Amino acid sequence: MSKRTRHLEEALSSIPETNRRIMEQRLTGMTLQEIGDINNVTRERVRQILEKVVSGIPLTNIIEARRMRYLFESYELDYVFFETVLGERKETYHFLSEKCSEGTSSKRKIYSFLQSEQRQRMLLSEGLYENLEGQAVTMTKSGMVEKYYALEGREMEHVSIHHRRYLAYIEEVLRDQEGALGTFRLSERAFEGVSDRIEGCIQSAGRKVRYLDIRPILEERDVIESLFVLDPGIYNARLIYDVHADYFWSLDIRTHHELHNILKDNLKIDAIQMRRMPEFGVMVTDKLEWLVGLIDEMGPIPLETFLLRVEEAYGLSISSTRSLIQMELSDYITAQNELAHEIPELTEGEEAFIRSVLVQDIYTAQELIEKHSVTVADFQHRYLNKRNLSVVGYDLRRGFVLRKGLGSGEAYFRRLLLSEDYFRWDRRSNVQNTQSFWKTLLDLQEDLDLFRIEEDVYMSISVLERAGVAKKTVADFRERVGAHFSGGRYYTMKTIREEVEHPILNLGFEDVFYERICRSDAEVRFIQTPSGHVFYQAGERRNQADFIGHGWHPYRCTPVVHRTDIRHPIREIGGHREGQCLGYVLYARDGTCVRKKVEFIR
Repeated sequence: MSKRTRHLEEALSSIPETNRRIMEQRLTGMTLQEIGDINNVTRERVRQILEKVVSGIPLTNIIEARRMRYLFESYELDYVFFETVLGERKETYHFLSEKCSEGTSSKRKIYSFLQSEQRQRMLLSEGLYENLEGQAVTMTKSGMVEKYYALEGREMEHVSIHHRRYLAYIEEVLRDQEGALGTFRLSERAFEGVSDRIEGCIQSAGRKVRYLDIRPILEERDVIESLFVLDPGIYNARLIYDVHADYFWSLDIRTHHELHNILKDNLKIDAIQMRRMPEFGVMVTDKLEWLVGLIDEMGPIPLETFLLRVEEAYGLSISSTRSLIQMELSDYITAQNELAHEIPELTEGEEAFIRSVLVQDIYTAQELIEKHSVTVADFQHRYLNKRNLSVVGYDLRRGFVLRKGLGSGEAYFRRLLLSEDYFRWDRRSNVQNTQSFWKTLLDLQEDLDLFRIEEDVYMSISVLERAGVAKKTVADFRERVGAHFSGGRYYTMKTIREEVEHPILNLGFEDVFYERICRSDAEVRFIQTPSGHVFYQAGERRNQADFIGHGWHPYRCTPVVHRTDIRHPIREIGGHREGQCLGYVLYARDGTCVRKKVEFIR
């Protein structure tokens, strides 16, 4: 009997006995047994008769076929899969193959449609495992180790402890798969090597490691980058972490060591260069050269005073910096234990040169170094020091070269920002892309002396005062909004306009003007979205995932999203029905929370 004929007979076998006999007689006038008894009937004739029988049977008459039709037509399956995974008869598969077109999608994509027992059978029979996204994928060492960490390795422990727990974990998961167990029983050294390559495995001191879901952190990239707009220098990550500890903790970043490793391995911010734990650099690669530059700027200065200033400004350890200077820069230490750099006086030609270079009120030292170091030997140490700059009427202060009499960089920026009614930020300016400039800009906004009215454009308080709006009126609006929305409620400009009455709201400015006033309140925090701010008042700093988790509503802050059932994750959130998902991009349009799903968190 040919393979084709056998498949047809198996297809007929899926039909209930009584219905099958009636159909055979109706279509052929004889039973299949009678057909087989006639010696002169060829195999081809038998095949034709069987095809005629099968074609005459409506698919809807077979319960099993109706139930399996969608899966058969959608996915590339075989009769073995029908039997071993779906628990169906192979005859049903052959019947469907005669009546329907086979699907083309990979059988692995069927996994999400299966029931729990079917999933287990599929993983076992196909040699797969369920990854963190809930997909059936090929077993790999890295995938198995990552799943262990995600499920059971979220606390910081020594790698040897994680290794013992991992071995117990795979014994349970692969208890019926002895061959796979042998493959995935890793030595501690191999386990540690795999852990180092997993994106979510965060390293800490002393070979300690834990798992961290990195996706919410990546969604906060813009916010985190803004925290690292710093003056050129080498910094300790602790300095940034301690200032924003609440925010980093809300992202489950628990120490400055973890922050350092996330910056190095995951975020990789262009503006900073990662160094040995826990340091990073901003526009500086050579630490010794940078320290000499600071000595040129501050010296002569007592060594201990220098160390205290470096620690305060950059967070660097006093003991480590002292040891480095004593070992590598001992020539700069005088008999009085001071730091000083002996520099020859400028020649007439050198003085004329630096006068031709310095024509503006302010420069960053870095831009001068980058522009002239290629053509002028030892430009930085020869010219950018306190003594030689003083000769040509300039000071060297905290990375800025300023004309004498202008004071500090912050004082200069304050005068610049308030000198006219309106100020437009120059994105190409080196000095206007420094931490000192941005600090001054934010301070003026917090003091209600400067207001952002559109992108890159700021307005002085003098404009409002001439229009009869005093600073105390603006302060009253800020205080009234803060009092009205106290208690942890989320709110936007839409809810402010709906619930707060104040004459300043009738001035006709864009939302960004009022949002910046609200942001200047020390008690108010906010979550940045692409088209506006979501405000709240709380001791801790929250992120987008917290906002989703609380279930946004203008009148309440009630947790409604949970991380448990990932199979049926529908929840009602602020009038929007969405799947359970913390991976959203948020948009605040007219105060309404609109979310674009990025990916499920399993």
